[in-house]
Order: sequence, then structure tokens, then C-alpha cells
Amino acid sequence: MRYPLDDDTDQYVGKIEFLPIVEKYIDAARTATESLSAASNILDQFDEAEGLDTFGGVGRSVTKRIVAPKTTYGKTGSGMVTLYLPQAITIQDGVQYDTLNLGVIGASALSGIQNGAGITEATFKSLEEAGRTAQDFLTNRSGMGPTVAGLAAVRLANSSGGEKTRGVVGSAFGIAVNPNTKALFKSVNLREFSFNFKMIASSEAEANAIEQIVKTFRTELYPESIEESGVSLGYYYPNKFAIQMTYGTHEVATKFLPSNLKAVNVVYNPSSMGWHADGKPSEVDLTLSFGEPRTLSKKDIQAGY
Repeated sequence: MRYPLDDDTDQYVGKIEFLPIVEKYIDAARTATESLSAASNILDQFDEAEGLDTFGGVGRSVTKRIVAPKTTYGKTGSGMVTLYLPQAITIQDGVQYDTLNLGVIGASALSGIQNGAGITEATFKSLEEAGRTAQDFLTNRSGMGPTVAGLAAVRLANSSGGEKTRGVVGSAFGIAVNPNTKALFKSVNLREFSFNFKMIASSEAEANAIEQIVKTFRTELYPESIEESGVSLGYYYPNKFAIQMTYGTHEVATKFLPSNLKAVNVVYNPSSMGWHADGKPSEVDLTLSFGEPRTLSKKDIQAGY
């Protein structure tokens, strides 16, 4: 299946190919049966090798790797769909960071660790300094300047007073404690991307091709129901798509992991009200949204993803 049907690519040689992948999953029924059979064979071999050196050669033969059999559940996939390479292809990479307010004690401990002190030593030192500052303020130690004294008072209010007390003290001295906010790496976002196509049939054959392409993507979007006695008990996972973008003989942009089709948006006749005599639309806008099944790492990016 493809659009456009015209093979004359002298003017534009960009294309994008979508191939549904029928994956194999562990066959639960066969796995249970074959595992029991393999376990029985292993026990038999141990019985025969009784009294022999297990490190000699006979004993090693009993270590049999059990490979779980796979199945496709009889699923099938649609054929490859080839479309023109659209403009404005957006691929967004992203990661997530959390924020953490270390406070004065935490920031002091972090600074100590970064300067070579041990974790325990740096933590006790920062606690000692914080306690000394509060004690200096409470005992009205001479030599404290107005800034240091005000900051000590605000820190003391923050650690021992309520929200109203903290507000009153901070407002009175005009000083706020630096929360020492740090950004901490949390996780990698799953990559998601979408493609937009405008398809206008120039012949009856092309109108039929557009109809089949839309139906193919909508069919692959949905899972197949697992039914018994007319009751739906579950779903088979939908097929993933292998996606490749090329311009001439060269791959362009980035590669994609086999991706899940997450949404299909179809707009019929977005700029006209005319339909063909056989009921086919004169124009179709198709938007396909995909998501990769796992997060990427530096190794994937270096490999072209």
C-alpha cells in the first residue's frame, strides 16, 4: 500500500515506511509442559550419574538451559504502508528533574563532601555550625553584625516556630534564608512523535488506496479481543510498527525503536464539501501518533536513535 501511486519520484524522493511487526510472546501452555518434561529429564540424568564426579563431564550434561517456547497467538499483520515524507517532523527528547531544598545544613554538608570531607564528618560539621549560630543569637554574643544576627534569628524561627512566626520574624528583619534548591536527575521521558499527511486522490485507484491505508492504520491501532463463549476475556497486544524515513537512498533525521501506534486522527474533506460519486472523500488529512516502548540512553543516541 502506498500514496501517492505515481512512481515518478524525480521531484521528491522522500518517503516514510510503516511495517507492522507481529511479535512472539511466551507460550504459557507449552512452557509449563516443556519445563516439567525438562525437569523430569534432568532428574533422570542425576539418577544415572549418581556417584560420579559432577565436575568431570557427566555431571555437566545435566545443566540444561530451558528455552521458553514462543507463540504469535496466530496473529497477522498488515503489509507495509509507504507514504511521502511529510514536512515539519518533530521528535522531542526529554528527561525529568526533581527539585530539592537542601537548606543551609544540607548545602553546608554538600559543600564539605565536595571539598573532600566524609559524609559523616561534613554532616556533623554543618549541624555544629548551625547550632553555634543559633546559640550565638540566643546568648547575644558580641561581635555579631546586623546581617548575621538577623539571619540567625530567621533560621531559628524557621526551625522552631510556626508559619506565622516565621513570617513575622522574616518580615521584621527583612531577611530570608536561602533554601539552596538543587535539581536532581529523576528519569528519561518516553519519546513520542506524530506525522501529518494530506492525501488528495487523483484517480479512482488512488482513492481506493487512501481508503485502504486509513483502514490499515485504524485496524492496527486496536487490540484483538480474546473471546470465549461470546465473552471478551482480554486483549492481545496490538502490533508495533517499524518506521523508517528516507530521502533517496539515505535515512534521514533519527531512527525509531519499534513503536506503538497510540492514536489515528482522520479528517475527511477538511477544505471542501465535495464527495466523489462512489462515496469517496475528495481529500483526507491523516495524523498518526506513535510512542516508543522504552526509554533511550546515550548508547541509543550514538547508534542513531
